[in-house]
Amino acid sequence: MNFMPSIKTLLFLGLIPFTAQGKFQVCSITINSIDELNAFRAHLPEEHFEFVELVPQVKGAHYKEHDSHWFYQSCGEQHKYNCDIVIVSGHFGGTFFGEAGYTLPTQMLEEQSCNNTCGGILSRAKEVFLFGCNTLASKKPDHRTYQAYLDVLLEDGMARETAERVAAARYSPLGDSFKNRMKFIFSGSQTLYGFEMLSPFGKHMAPLLKRYFESVNRKYGNYHNYMNQKGHLTDRNPLLFPHVSHTTMAQTNTILDEFSQQTFSRKCLLYDEEAPFPERVQALKELFLTDSALKSFFAIDHFWDKHRERILKGEEKRFFHSLRKNKPLSDGFRKAYSELDFLPYIQIGFLNFLKKFNWVDSRFFDKELKRATLRLIKTPDSEAYEAVLLLLSKYHIQPGYLYFSKEDFPEDYVSNLWSLLIFEKLRVDAVGLMSDVFLLCQKMINSDPVLCHQALNTLAHGNPSEDMARKMLPLLQHPDPAIIYYSLRVIGQSGLSDYDIHEAVAEFISNEDPRLRQESRDSLGFLKTPHSNIQKKIAGNLTREDKKAALEILKTFGKLNIQSEETAISIMEYVNAHPHDEDIAKGGVIAFRNTPIIPVFVLDHFYFILESEDPKKALWMAKMISKMPVKDFGVDHRLTQIAQNSTPKIKREVLKSLSGRTWFHPETQEEMVPLLTDKDEKSRELAVNIFRNVENWTQEIKDQVKSLSSSNEQVKELAEEFSKTTN
Repeated sequence: MNFMPSIKTLLFLGLIPFTAQGKFQVCSITINSIDELNAFRAHLPEEHFEFVELVPQVKGAHYKEHDSHWFYQSCGEQHKYNCDIVIVSGHFGGTFFGEAGYTLPTQMLEEQSCNNTCGGILSRAKEVFLFGCNTLASKKPDHRTYQAYLDVLLEDGMARETAERVAAARYSPLGDSFKNRMKFIFSGSQTLYGFEMLSPFGKHMAPLLKRYFESVNRKYGNYHNYMNQKGHLTDRNPLLFPHVSHTTMAQTNTILDEFSQQTFSRKCLLYDEEAPFPERVQALKELFLTDSALKSFFAIDHFWDKHRERILKGEEKRFFHSLRKNKPLSDGFRKAYSELDFLPYIQIGFLNFLKKFNWVDSRFFDKELKRATLRLIKTPDSEAYEAVLLLLSKYHIQPGYLYFSKEDFPEDYVSNLWSLLIFEKLRVDAVGLMSDVFLLCQKMINSDPVLCHQALNTLAHGNPSEDMARKMLPLLQHPDPAIIYYSLRVIGQSGLSDYDIHEAVAEFISNEDPRLRQESRDSLGFLKTPHSNIQKKIAGNLTREDKKAALEILKTFGKLNIQSEETAISIMEYVNAHPHDEDIAKGGVIAFRNTPIIPVFVLDHFYFILESEDPKKALWMAKMISKMPVKDFGVDHRLTQIAQNSTPKIKREVLKSLSGRTWFHPETQEEMVPLLTDKDEKSRELAVNIFRNVENWTQEIKDQVKSLSSSNEQVKELAEEFSKTTN
């Protein structure tokens, strides 16, 4: 006999969510108006209906500043719920939002439905009421344009990027329709009610619901009987729609056609970080092959960016490269791009996607990227500045990549802090625009010095011309230290070679203001000042500064070609005065990395560090020297000794550090040859790499390499290369 547990047993075990016996559970998500919910409460008596509010009853922050973790918590406790009726009330634009301060994004609901982690709320309801505009909208155009719909969303306080994604989902070929998305989210539920376009305010919807409930009571006695007798299972509810006929209310079941169901299933795999990766890549391929890539564009784009390196491996690489030559597919994507003209954020993201598949050339990409960017920053305000930050971070657009002329902007564009910040981040360097920036500084230098500071900082970031740098000279006499500081920065970025300007900058090397001292040194470093007397001034400050500032001075010298022995002596005296300070020792090496002819006493210091019994110290010295034009027998001899007599790990590191050199001291070259047959395979490979890069091997060394009998293929190839060069 089969054992069939009783309902009470199942309830006790927690296998069926508990509601009071015979009651239907009404789950509400009240994010905006409470009027609709109150209409249900007034006509669905407590003896037959149990009401549960899922939104926390503590008022949150403004919806733009609040996340939706509260719904994850509800899903995590889904065993508490067996929602027979679900009521969602809120403004809707791809996300439910409203006065309660909470949001409920459609994408998050999709992911919950994909993972089947919220069935008690999303998948069992007999009726779902979605009180919000466009909740069951198709892709069909209505009386509004893209721009009109976008303006409504922006007026509601939605962030521009989010508003554009919603407008794209509503009207463009990108993304599935809200209707299909809701059918998927609530799959398993029976009947969905929502709106194809605008929905009435809650206070206007409540009386319509009242008439509906009265109609139900007349026919069924009460709503409890109506649900028990499955009155809701109709194609178009005959008791509801006579009362809402003047609205855009719609009704649907949750059955998706096979194509849409497969599209959502594949999109779910892209979301699912736990699924086997080959299955996720296969889902991605099928989305392209079944012409559903545009419907799943945002999920595909996210997945592609996150896993690009893993996707483009082995056999898969061939498939995805073949998409580049798929003309119908590329034509479809380019056509979709042409329909995004009022959505610059979406355009830029979509452009980047087209570029990944080589579906647009660089000329088209640059032209369209500039056009979309100009639309985003057409008014210099905080929103435009945030748009620029997003472009640089999310879409990896490099500062200075786009060229803007003065004619691209309105005459009075350079007028406030936001325009200056926008130009700074984009590294705008058009001469006419930079002249406007400088004029704004001059105009505001006394009335609004902070604006002048930012103007100068903007100039410094915009590849300032030599002419602009010369205009900074009078400002070096200004009483405001900040004006001097930013003027020094502009001069430093200009590349001016005039001695008088270098000398004017050097006047601040010993200034009492540490920021001016530092900026003066930095500017001279950027200018790569070659003048011995100025370099002496910089070195003279080493002993007057604390360790942090002294290290910065040594870094400055690392940008210069040190011209005089006196300056070199000052640097080494400072380094030798701190024999146990590794940071200063490293700083001393850095100071000479751009000096082609290094004094012998400096090389002796390098050799002394290489002789250290501490292998770590010798190793970092080897790495430092590998980046410098050092041509010294003792140094090269010691480097080969370390490479030959160290542990495999240190040996590899030393050889790796030498791999970029093109010159090796002739008297030490023979010491390198045994490393080609080293017993450590990785060390052999690195040694071969060194031999390939060095250009001054003697003929004797080349002959030794050619005579090596080695089973190592790389050494054989090297020997053959040497044979060819000899012949």
